[in-house]
Amino acid sequence: MSRRAALPRGRRAVASTVVAVLVIAAAVLSAITAVQLWSGRDRTALGDVARYAHQLHGVRWSDVGVLVAGIVLAALGALVLLAGLVPARPTLLGLADPDEQTRAGITRSGLRADMVATALAVDGIVQAKASIGRRRIRIVAATPFTDREGLADAVRSAAQSRVDTLQPVQRLAVRARLRRRVSRKET
Repeated sequence: MSRRAALPRGRRAVASTVVAVLVIAAAVLSAITAVQLWSGRDRTALGDVARYAHQLHGVRWSDVGVLVAGIVLAALGALVLLAGLVPARPTLLGLADPDEQTRAGITRSGLRADMVATALAVDGIVQAKASIGRRRIRIVAATPFTDREGLADAVRSAAQSRVDTLQPVQRLAVRARLRRRVSRKET
């Protein structure tokens, strides 16, 4: 039984970085405080540890402050855990597989540039922008012409033809919209 190659997914760099910075900060602060306490100081990087310890001995588990702090920390922990567990957005859009052993893909930015180039190849289009969604490609093209009849359909069909040539694994519908570009001479 052969296994299919997987397309790479993005990384959860933000969640990892936040956790790493918090853990390193806590470790450094703990190490500095431990060394200062070991050397016989009462005041440390955290302040007067003896005073804090005395205040904490008077706190009960049933106090409102302890409950609120626990809820806040649990919620933050759940958010960081969720951010790490939810799969990242794929870095590549899958294309039709030539065989079982090979996977092909295109980056979103590569597909966006391809759609802009395809739209600009249509006669009468002078500017274009494309956005790639999960199931849809949106193209906004600009033309200086006042008679724009059929131009949006020409952009849409050219882009859809290009998408069909690429053969993405998931069907992508193309939507095209026109706007009139006002030349500087007209203003």
